[in-house]
Amino acid sequence: MDLADQVEIHDAVYVERVVAYLDILGFEKMVDASATDGRFVRKIAEFVKWASELLGPPSRAALKAQFGDTRVLSQFSDSFAVSCDSTAEQILHLLECLQIAQIDAIGYGLTLRGGVCKGPLLHEHDNKGTVLLFGPAINRAHELENVPGSNPRIVIDDSLADEIGSMANPRFQGMLARDQSDRIRYINYLKIDPILERTIKIGFNEKGAHYHDFEEYKEAVETLVHKHIDDDSKIAKKYMWMQGELYR
Repeated sequence: MDLADQVEIHDAVYVERVVAYLDILGFEKMVDASATDGRFVRKIAEFVKWASELLGPPSRAALKAQFGDTRVLSQFSDSFAVSCDSTAEQILHLLECLQIAQIDAIGYGLTLRGGVCKGPLLHEHDNKGTVLLFGPAINRAHELENVPGSNPRIVIDDSLADEIGSMANPRFQGMLARDQSDRIRYINYLKIDPILERTIKIGFNEKGAHYHDFEEYKEAVETLVHKHIDDDSKIAKKYMWMQGELYR
């Protein structure tokens, strides 16, 4: 390679950011099925496009004015990595978007797993389309998501969960739930709560969600659970966990 063609990077540094790593539960089986059933292709494409618009940098002028352009999204196959500045307002907006994504995925017949943490990260896209995404924070987020046998939930790292719990903004209250089986905190999308009800309504009004209120949403969760109740026992157990959290 000619030296003139080599890329020199002088200003690459870690900054403290909040990052979420997500994937779609059972994606490999859906892709296999899509080879012979075009409905799966459309469903996957619709959800990935919608989720990318939701989780990416704010496109509406009002949201841009409030939150700026600190959000960065990288998407490949069924994996999403989204990060933002570590201010309270940025964290809140990211968590709300992740909650909407988890809720609306149910309407597509999908569930998400993920991990969210705060730490050193380099996450940027240059004007040639090159993606830089690495650092201790994304490693930790992937670790939280990638626990063997993990239930369909977006797990919050303990230190970040503690920080969120200490924040005075009432919109944070009820944002997180605690899994009764292992005491891990995750973004609430199953336990009835005023914040969850509000998010469902925001999703319907602004993001095209599939339900008008919590009762309609609960029916969608139950339908999805019953659809997978006869799956392989490892998969069925994950959906039964959803039903348990819904009625706990």
